[in-house]
Amino acid sequence: MWAMPPALPPRLSVVVPMLDEERNVSRLLDKLWTVLESLGEPFEVVCVDDGSTDGTLRALEDEASRRPGLKLVSLARNFGQHAAVVAGFDASEGHWVVTLDADLQNPPEEIPRLVEELRAGRDLVGTYREDRRDPLVRRCASWALNRAVRCLSRLEIRDLGCMLRGYSRELARAVAREAGPGAYVPALAAARARSPVEIPVRHAPRAEGRSRYSLRTLAGLALDLLRSLGPRARRPAPAYVLRSPAPGRREPRAALLEASLQERG
Repeated sequence: MWAMPPALPPRLSVVVPMLDEERNVSRLLDKLWTVLESLGEPFEVVCVDDGSTDGTLRALEDEASRRPGLKLVSLARNFGQHAAVVAGFDASEGHWVVTLDADLQNPPEEIPRLVEELRAGRDLVGTYREDRRDPLVRRCASWALNRAVRCLSRLEIRDLGCMLRGYSRELARAVAREAGPGAYVPALAAARARSPVEIPVRHAPRAEGRSRYSLRTLAGLALDLLRSLGPRARRPAPAYVLRSPAPGRREPRAALLEASLQERG
C-alpha cells in the first residue's frame, strides 16, 4: 500500500468539488485511493465542499481522520462548481492537477490515462464522454450547446460538461489567478494551454443522488464560458485556513477549514 510520508510533496493532486454528495463520499474515496496508489506517485486528494446542506462535510471529516493526504476545503456557501474548482487549485500542491466530479459518472479508473498524457508533457488534458449515460433530452441539449460554444468561442472544447480534466501546475496556477466571478475553468485553461490534448473517457450512470444539471444550468455554463473569454477583473480570492487532521486524529469541523470567498486585502 502506497503511503505518502508527511514531508514528501505530492506529485499529483486530485480536486473534487462536492455539493450534497454524502452518499457518494465513501465509495468515491475508496475507488480513488485504489487507483492513485497503483500509480506509484505521491498524491493528495482535495475535496471542496461547496456549501452542502446534507452530511457531505461530516462524511469527509470522518474519512480525513483515517486517510493521510486527504485535504478538506469548506466554502461558506454554495458558490458554484467552478468556483469550488478554483478553491481546490489554490489548496492543491501537486505538480499535476486532475479534476473529477463526485458522482462517479466519470470513473476514477480513467485517471491514469490523463496522468500518462501529463507525464508526456501536455499542460492540458481535456476529455469527452463516450457512450453517455444521460437522458436523451440532456444529451441533445448538451450537444447543441457544445456546438454553439465552439462556433462562438473558436475553442475546440468538444465536451464542455465533462469535469474529468488534467492540468499542469503552471496552468492551474494561471487559471486560479485569473478566474473571475462566474469563470468557466476549462475555457480559461483552453485559451492559455500551450500543449493541449483531448481524449475519450468512459461515462457511467450516476451512482447515488440526483444530478443538479438542468437545461437552464447548461445554458448558464455556456454563458460563463463566453464571459470567461472576455475582459476579466481580478477575482475575489478564496480566503481560508486549511488544516488537515493528523492520521487517526479527530478534529472539530471548525478546525479543519474556515473558508469564504471574500475579497483579500
